[in-house]
Amino acid sequence: MSDLFHEDIPLEYIQKIFGIMNKASRHTFQVLTKRSDRLEELAPYLAWSPNIWQGVTIESDQYKYRIDSLRKVNAKVRFISFEPLIDEVKEFLNKGLPGSAKEFKGPMHLNKIFCKFRTMHKFSHLQTFDFTPLV
Repeated sequence: MSDLFHEDIPLEYIQKIFGIMNKASRHTFQVLTKRSDRLEELAPYLAWSPNIWQGVTIESDQYKYRIDSLRKVNAKVRFISFEPLIDEVKEFLNKGLPGSAKEFKGPMHLNKIFCKFRTMHKFSHLQTFDFTPLV
């Protein structure tokens, strides 16, 4: 696995990959990144067909800023991957999704959430986490 939005990957190469993904419409491509700033920068130069899903990784509260970049992407399917969730993401537990917190710039429709935890005992509070607003 690699990050398509790594700084060393030129825009032209990413555009070629997106071109191939757009043509392969019977396949679904999940593009996940931790480099949300670069995603936000390059997204306007990319063609987003419905089979290209764009997501960002959120491992803890420290990385929830990545959601604002995802909001600006014109992907038809957007998702958050809490993988690996290494600490609490308190804002979501307190406010729910799709983020209505003041620090976020308005609601966003999320299509998918993926979660994997390293140590379950730290996250026992998640059993009360309500994903209903995402449906």
